[in-house]
Amino acid sequence: MAAVSDEFKLKRAWDYAAPRRPAEVLPVVYGAMTGGSGGLWACPCLDPANFVYAAAGHPVLSVGEGNQLTVYDREGLVISPGEYTFAAEHDFQGRGPIATVTFISDYAAAEPIAVRCQGRAASGMVIENAVDLVEDFLVNLAGFSPEELDSTSFERARAQAAALGLKLSGIIEADRTVGEILSEMLFPWADWWRDKDGRLRLRVEAGPGSYSEADIAGYFPALVTGRAGIEADLDALINQAEVEYACNYLNRWFEAGDDGQSEADAWSQSVYGIKRKLFRLNWVREEAVVRVIQSGLVERFKEPPFIVSLTRSDGRAVCLERGDLVAVSLDWFYDRDGRPLANQLLTVLEIETDFTGPAMSFRLQYLGRDLYLTSAYPADGSRLADGNTRAGGDRDRTEYF
Repeated sequence: MAAVSDEFKLKRAWDYAAPRRPAEVLPVVYGAMTGGSGGLWACPCLDPANFVYAAAGHPVLSVGEGNQLTVYDREGLVISPGEYTFAAEHDFQGRGPIATVTFISDYAAAEPIAVRCQGRAASGMVIENAVDLVEDFLVNLAGFSPEELDSTSFERARAQAAALGLKLSGIIEADRTVGEILSEMLFPWADWWRDKDGRLRLRVEAGPGSYSEADIAGYFPALVTGRAGIEADLDALINQAEVEYACNYLNRWFEAGDDGQSEADAWSQSVYGIKRKLFRLNWVREEAVVRVIQSGLVERFKEPPFIVSLTRSDGRAVCLERGDLVAVSLDWFYDRDGRPLANQLLTVLEIETDFTGPAMSFRLQYLGRDLYLTSAYPADGSRLADGNTRAGGDRDRTEYF
């Protein structure tokens, strides 16, 4: 079984016979690397005698399939396509397929040679859907088997990413752990974790549809929450998300940004003041994706997230694990309508087991006032319009155990 703590190692120029600088890495390139100006990453010279440079350490989308490669010299000037040939899949020196640029003459004086193009492909299309990209990295590059991924959570996340238009583009340019790379790819629109069976689970946090009542793994009735504690995480409050994106890996800066005003929440700012936070998105290059992430962040954190701490000693929650969705009733904590919270949906953040009890202590994250178990009541006159229930759907106040 692969581990997220394993180091993901890139190909190096020293893997080839006579590179110019052996320590240079061959990057992994994903998505449509557009936006900004000039070259986006440097190409190591693998063969100075034959003027061969690596554009990526793996095959990329071919020109015939729509890839558009642009090559730049050290001054940021475009090099004419007549000066080189581009191979999207080249088994150079018999050491595995990579993407190469081969010049017709010596371009050493123009180094560093930089490029921009589209990256890894599947079925003749560049991989852009955020979850497709993450899965390709894990299975085809990082050594995970498909069975190590929770298929249900990945399929749901894939559909959500497609519906939201969540597309990723970026490069891996240094050896790091799989977990570090995965977290950077998913930041800040999704969460990942390993479940008790060792499978990687994924949940999109950027838009609606991330949670379903069918996902509920446990219940905490009011009978066991009387001594629960609640704390508001004021530091996590965000009502305006500033963003830097379209990273230029060659020059080490972001070439685009947005102050977040268009997606800011006016009500939250009137109550709590302007709470801005800056996010640097290494894997985003499109403005439309930025808007999705900004609106998702503000919707989630426009009010201070509540953390609920409680202990159960009845043995009914032993099957729970981090990331699980639970329904919690707090009859002493009220919503805006002045009614006690019942079957509010929270996620499990931490679990600590005291085997001397036995007892289990939980830290749970409140997901917002509108996420709770519901009961549907038709507006047919069968219930009084006295404010106790709402037609169409009301909070389910059943005490589940």
